[in-house]
Amino acid sequence: MLALLVQGPSYGYELANRLERQLGPDWRIVRSSLYRTLKAMCAEGLLSAEKSEAAEARIVYSATGRADGAVQSWMESPLSLEDGQLQLQVRMIVARLEDLPRLVVAVNNHERSLFAAHVALKDGIVNAGSLRGAMMRLVREAPRHRIEAELSWLVEARNTILGLMAL
Repeated sequence: MLALLVQGPSYGYELANRLERQLGPDWRIVRSSLYRTLKAMCAEGLLSAEKSEAAEARIVYSATGRADGAVQSWMESPLSLEDGQLQLQVRMIVARLEDLPRLVVAVNNHERSLFAAHVALKDGIVNAGSLRGAMMRLVREAPRHRIEAELSWLVEARNTILGLMAL
């Protein structure tokens, strides 16, 4: 949200709609949480809020001088192993051209974390010589397959970002 406001002023309803439209149908922005976050960012000095002169008297939020540094720090922050792909998708949606090198670093770091998790999962797979063993193997294989799919997506993401950087 802050990254969108660094790109230009907006009001809460418009921010929520932009995020939902850009992130796709699997994402829902909880309006009450959005407004709490906007108020908190104002209190931190990252945003300013002014009532618009329009008839609706909406509150227009604008990024302050501190916002760009906060966005850069967020772009460079580590991704969690569990939600890394979702966190990366959010960063991609709000990225500017100058953020692309940070996205490549985030992709590379997340890929290393996933490779390590993949190796650890592969080492823990049990023999499927019995019903219980077969079921345990299936349960333990599921996260490994999810990681393999995410690793494949990261290759595509990195190639796309590098292609954009070359333009």
